[in-house]
Amino acid sequence: MNTLLSRTLGNAPRILFHSLMGVGLMLSINSPLYAQTAKDAPDSYILTVERCVKYVESAQWVYRDYRWSFSITPTTCARRTLPEGTQAVG
Repeated sequence: MNTLLSRTLGNAPRILFHSLMGVGLMLSINSPLYAQTAKDAPDSYILTVERCVKYVESAQWVYRDYRWSFSITPTTCARRTLPEGTQAVG
């Protein structure tokens, strides 16, 4: 039984192997030849921000040292918020 179909099916593993090798070679050619070192500054970072239901526990005017000042007590959640997680202008 030497038909075209039997010859093609008999060569299927070899054809598949060479095809996968060719794809692997193409992928390795397109990959960078160097790894990013620790000295390179990252171009992005992940920031996890906790959103609080309430940021201010209490606020009041206080007269001290012959002048008025505004005293704000933050909530526990607000104390955990990092400066990067706020929209404060510095």
